[in-house]
Amino acid sequence: MLDLDTALRLAGMRLGDRALIGPETVQLDLTDDCTNNCLGCWARSPLLKDEDHYDTLEKGALDLAFVRRLLPQLRALRVRELFLGGGGDPLCHPDVVEVIREARRHDLTVTLNTNFTLADEALVERLLAAGLDRLFVSVWAGTAATYARLHPNKTEAAFRHLTRLLRRLADRKRELGTATPHVKLYEVINALNFEELPAMVAHGREVGADEVEFAVFDPIPRRTERFTLDRGQIARAVELAQNLPAGPPRVQRDLFLRRLQNVDAHKGAFDNGVVAALPCAAGWFFSRVTTVGQVHSCLKAHRVPAGDLRRDDFAAVWRGEAQRQFRAHTRRIEADDPWLRQIGHDIDFALPGCFRICDNLGHNQGVKQWLDGLSPADNRLLDALAAAARENASLERLEVIYFAQTTMEAGGDMALTLHGDNAIVHALGPEAMPWEETLDRLRRLPPEAAIRVPVTIANVARLDRLFGLLRETTGRDLDPDAARLEARPLATLAERWPQRLAQIAARAARANVRLDWRDERWRRVIERVAAAASPDNEAELLRALGALTGRAFIGPRTFHLDVTNRCAADCVYCWFHSPLAAARDDPYRLTDADRDAEMPWPMFLSLADDLARLEAREDVVLSGKGDPLAHPRFGEMIRALKERGLAVTLFTGGYRLDDEAIRACLDSELDLLYVSLSAANEATFARLHQRPPAGMFDRITGAVARLVERRRAAGRDKPRVVLVDVLTARNDGEVADFARLAARLGVDHLRYQLAAIESYNAELAIPPERLARLPDALAEAKRLAAAAGVTVVENIDLQTGAAAADWTGDRYLREGCLAGFVFGRAWADGTVSFCCAPRPVGNLRDRSFADWWQSDEYDRLRLAARELGRYPGQPLADGRPLWTDLCRRCPNYEGIERLRGVLRRLDSPESD
Repeated sequence: MLDLDTALRLAGMRLGDRALIGPETVQLDLTDDCTNNCLGCWARSPLLKDEDHYDTLEKGALDLAFVRRLLPQLRALRVRELFLGGGGDPLCHPDVVEVIREARRHDLTVTLNTNFTLADEALVERLLAAGLDRLFVSVWAGTAATYARLHPNKTEAAFRHLTRLLRRLADRKRELGTATPHVKLYEVINALNFEELPAMVAHGREVGADEVEFAVFDPIPRRTERFTLDRGQIARAVELAQNLPAGPPRVQRDLFLRRLQNVDAHKGAFDNGVVAALPCAAGWFFSRVTTVGQVHSCLKAHRVPAGDLRRDDFAAVWRGEAQRQFRAHTRRIEADDPWLRQIGHDIDFALPGCFRICDNLGHNQGVKQWLDGLSPADNRLLDALAAAARENASLERLEVIYFAQTTMEAGGDMALTLHGDNAIVHALGPEAMPWEETLDRLRRLPPEAAIRVPVTIANVARLDRLFGLLRETTGRDLDPDAARLEARPLATLAERWPQRLAQIAARAARANVRLDWRDERWRRVIERVAAAASPDNEAELLRALGALTGRAFIGPRTFHLDVTNRCAADCVYCWFHSPLAAARDDPYRLTDADRDAEMPWPMFLSLADDLARLEAREDVVLSGKGDPLAHPRFGEMIRALKERGLAVTLFTGGYRLDDEAIRACLDSELDLLYVSLSAANEATFARLHQRPPAGMFDRITGAVARLVERRRAAGRDKPRVVLVDVLTARNDGEVADFARLAARLGVDHLRYQLAAIESYNAELAIPPERLARLPDALAEAKRLAAAAGVTVVENIDLQTGAAAADWTGDRYLREGCLAGFVFGRAWADGTVSFCCAPRPVGNLRDRSFADWWQSDEYDRLRLAARELGRYPGQPLADGRPLWTDLCRRCPNYEGIERLRGVLRRLDSPESD
């Protein structure tokens, strides 16, 4: 099965001179500068004379701003590859690495063609970090002596230098566990080096190259013809090439051998025996942008430029008259076509330059193989696309035809339908077979049996996992990595995912796995995500897309980081240090053995690195069983998190908020400070603590006032201060007084929240009749706060809007819990918790948080929670169920409901 973009390009070829989408590959010439003067170079050979005219290109260099304007134009036209090459060496351009980064951000595969002599170890690291896909290194030699001979301005040391750097690159790839960049050594064979074919392969093996390619030498008339292989040398080169030892590296020699066996190869003409028999696909698959912005239709079309990007954008050139004329003349190469005489460097050549040597021939041969291998179904598809295009069908209409046709062709008897990669996702499919039965049938399926996979919102982002399952259970030739969909960039999601899915479908069909495209829900979602995307909401949309598709594309929005269990306070409503908590009978109660536990410093730093890597930047909350101010290095912790670009909140009871702590909060640039006071006066404070130190209420309120005063005196706006009032039967009568206190202290925000009532602290429950009066009291508090410029956090509205103190009740059994996409927690002992309540997933002593976040264990809990009504008993790491009675008083409701609001906008039919 043809993938979508290839089908559209081949259908365009059937139209004669039109292209339905952009080229597959664009060569971008960044600069004409080069550090080498290769003997055979048409631009810099020292054998060229002043009167020679072979390199007639206008010289220049592309600036980064030009490239940044060009890349989105290319991606919009569905260009897949950016090839950095040309008459100069891209490494001579000062912004080459940034160009690679920018191209990767636009989801382009990037190839760098270079002599690599400017490389150093720092550049190797930068290329790896930039995500370079392929590195082609022009060497022309298997030994240092031959290298120096073919590059007169270089010594043997240059060969040793690039050898050392290529080895370094191979070593770093192994250390990082990456296969990219794919490294190819490019060897142009001539009379000075043809005996070194075996040495070139050995050199490739020595430096850890993935591939070695042999190419024929293209002689410059009257200047470098002496280096053309004669008949005897050709015979010897063919013998050597045919008897090379087996790789690695892989040796690319087929085109080289065919050209050497051309009847006129000894005259420097290599393609006159084949080029007329091939369709030229360059006009649909290739384009070149020169260093001054000219657009060339092929690598030898510099005398008939298709356009100029200094005047027009790329789409206008690609669809313009000059490009259409190129397609019309090259669709079939005719030796007597006078227009084709303009192709090529040698204007004295008696035939079109394509006959002498065609630099796009390798790709044209690949297209010929495609065309020769088309199945009847492929031909019907291309005919349908071409017919619709002749009627001026839109690209969207052509895509519909493609999906409809490929789905129809994939029809027929299906041995089995698979909806997902695990039991939870599979069960979301209509009339899904029981999971264990599905697995059993998969294992027994013969290779010729067709497997149907309906593509839905539930599995579209999990096809890599599904392919992994199929490969494991059936042994079919499916590459999970090739089926992974990348969420970024969000703005192009609606274009990229259908294109990638078409490619995935084509690969899957070869293994008799048929993707069914008829579901429209996932298309609607990604279109809305793409339309809404902006830098400001990217993280929010990534989490929403993840929640809808069952994939965590990014880390949690909020992460509670418990750095210590120590606390000087004994707040009566605390889950752990309350004197009432001694009556708890669950395994998560605080014991004397772990009362003084604190997170080890190396574990904290590793966790901080993971949060930064996962982009969990919005809110890292230092809180937990203890008071973070009790940790001796809390100031360092804040600074370490801030240095990694993370927003930091600190939650304290205030007992340790002294002048030293205030200074640390200000100096470390803490973002938000929560002070849980819960009392408007000393008497109430005493009722909320069993043994409060004398004067502690005044000490805390005085410290808060001093922090606010010093912050303002320093002209800062951080940390913003939130005064917290946890409402119980011991303090619910002074809601308005607490607002007056907040106004007097000058804090920024005021947060009311109901205490979570469990069996051990039932005496704190606010009686129903008083609970009913809370909304009126809160309205008065909001009025008082607003008058003083204090914002009341809206969380309390959801809590008091419930019929009872169980503010979420069974809501998440009905609607599903989204905590697995927005929240994470680590306790001081390294336990990773699924939500704010004790829900163990694993421990940081066993794996990093990043590994846990992307693990199968976390994935299953995330999916089960999203379908909580069906999987309330999903076991946690300690065997206990995911749903407990505490879920009726969910402590994560704010993050969950914020995300649910985004989901409604993205996935509601009413949003159309």
